[in-house]
Amino acid sequence: MDNEEFQNIMIQQFNKVFEKLDVVESRLTSLEKGQSKLENRIEKVENTIDQLQLYVENKAADKLRILFDGWQEHEDKTADLAEKLDTLNAKFDRLETKLGRMEIKLDRVAGVQLHHSEMLDILAAKSVHQEAEISALKKVK
Repeated sequence: MDNEEFQNIMIQQFNKVFEKLDVVESRLTSLEKGQSKLENRIEKVENTIDQLQLYVENKAADKLRILFDGWQEHEDKTADLAEKLDTLNAKFDRLETKLGRMEIKLDRVAGVQLHHSEMLDILAAKSVHQEAEISALKKVK
């Protein structure tokens, strides 16, 4: 495998990583929107509970239990979403670390490639010089 093939493979790998990062970012955005909606809904439920407190205390203790159960379910969903968000953040951090390692490796490859290029330039110059010497020797004969 030559350097160009290796670079193409690395570029393909980076493109895959960036595609996956885009998917993760999209999913995070979606989760944040969902969480925001849930927070708004919870806020509305809390406001409703405040408004109905007097009515509930006098006539509807059972309805209060039902509303509280619904609110608790939303709280549970929010906690689940927060846990999933933490998991996605951890995955994102791991991907970021891997990307950093890949960048370091790519820098090393670039350094090696530069060294090889310099060596090829030196060899090419020596080859031209040697060909000139051979040509001069042929002319002398």
